[in-house]
Amino acid sequence: VVERAAEAVRDSLARSGATPSDPRLQLLQSKREESGLGRLRFPVRIPASALERLISDPEAYRRGLLRPMPSKPQSAALRGTLFHRFVEQRFAEVHPGALFDIDAEWEELAESSLSIETWRERFEASEFAGLEPVAIEPELHVPVGGHIVICKIDAVFPTETGVRIIDWKTGAAPATPEALAAKSIQLAAYRLAWSQWSGLDVSQIETAFWFVETESLVVPHSWPDAAELESLVAGAVARVIGPEGAELG
Repeated sequence: VVERAAEAVRDSLARSGATPSDPRLQLLQSKREESGLGRLRFPVRIPASALERLISDPEAYRRGLLRPMPSKPQSAALRGTLFHRFVEQRFAEVHPGALFDIDAEWEELAESSLSIETWRERFEASEFAGLEPVAIEPELHVPVGGHIVICKIDAVFPTETGVRIIDWKTGAAPATPEALAAKSIQLAAYRLAWSQWSGLDVSQIETAFWFVETESLVVPHSWPDAAELESLVAGAVARVIGPEGAELG
């Protein structure tokens, strides 16, 4: 609204050759200048969960930066959040003191409407229920080019040769190899972050998605290495910024 009003004022002044004297008109113009509309501010910090969208659909990412809008509440997103919190709380009770920071205590909600009970049962029947994790929900930061990728890793389990990072998914599994490769960019960032933090070589770090709806483990066949990930992010950022450039924010 401010943008449209300020634009109308500017057009009117341009036609008349006048200068704004009304304090309200001056305020509209100053608000337009302060808002930085038309000038893109690209964030230095990028959530790992946003890498798939950034790389696969830079134009949509650009629109989100230019006109950020609050996400519409969705029951699927709520159910996903509840499942993640259940897993956190469950491991905190079974292996107290062995994990990273845990979120707020689990709140009992109307599980029947959210199918949480079924998800709990499926998790308890999975291979992970009997394992002792190295970490649950650690937040690690990894530099990628001129950016910092924020990695909120769901779970890390020990293996004979190192560790395996698991990302819990409550949605549908990728239907094509291309979709899996795009989604696995997030796991590539997780591998690099854990390697940097723990000192483990990336060759000792496995990753996988576990889809609760189908109780299936989906393992990517390959991940971009550090140089490839930096190239992917740099290329996507360049497409988001466009020829006019942008400020880092």
